[in-house]
Amino acid sequence: MLKIIIYISVGYLIYRVAKNGAHLILTSLKSKKGLNDSSELIKCVHCNGFVSANIAIAHHDLVFCSEECVQSFKNKQDD
Repeated sequence: MLKIIIYISVGYLIYRVAKNGAHLILTSLKSKKGLNDSSELIKCVHCNGFVSANIAIAHHDLVFCSEECVQSFKNKQDD
């Protein structure tokens, strides 16, 4: 009887490890695809820094890395 309980316990542990491992692999593959989609970098017009295309800020036909760069660029143009 003890052998049956041990076999069931070991089988269950193997099942849980396999299930969690498969979940981790699938999650990892999904996250890599997401990173590849946003890997394009765009150069900021004001500070010449690079920013991901997902978070870049477009102002007229120009691209900036932050609102601070947009404001600095506007102030520079007003002077």
